[in-house]
Amino acid sequence: MVTSVSCTSATFCVAAGDYLDLASNAQALVSTWNGTSWTDQEVGAALNTHGNAGLYGVSCTSTTFCVAAGSYSDSASHSQALVSTWNGTSWTDQEVGAALNAGGNAVLDGVSCVKGALCVTGATTKTAPVDRPSSAP
Repeated sequence: MVTSVSCTSATFCVAAGDYLDLASNAQALVSTWNGTSWTDQEVGAALNTHGNAGLYGVSCTSTTFCVAAGSYSDSASHSQALVSTWNGTSWTDQEVGAALNAGGNAVLDGVSCVKGALCVTGATTKTAPVDRPSSAP
């Protein structure tokens, strides 16, 4: 399920969201448009040890800089904030604020980048487990 799209031109767009893998686990997904075709790539897989990841926002300022934001489930089944950054070649995943998220219910709901690498995100934390909708099989 695509939840966010960002384009810098007619020949460069990034769509972000999630999909269900063969084990019915939600995995975070980005898909990049080059003007001709889409290329899909899973992000956050190494962090998503409990199988409930998704991206809820993406923002690009150029073909060499994008940020996607969302969440993943850690080994304790806690929802942790996730940021993945595009450098024009590959995505780099980073957990965000895990040390502050003792209850394990953080989600980055969106991201906006305005110039270069200047970005802001919006987050929610809850006192109950986060159950984000994921793609239907």
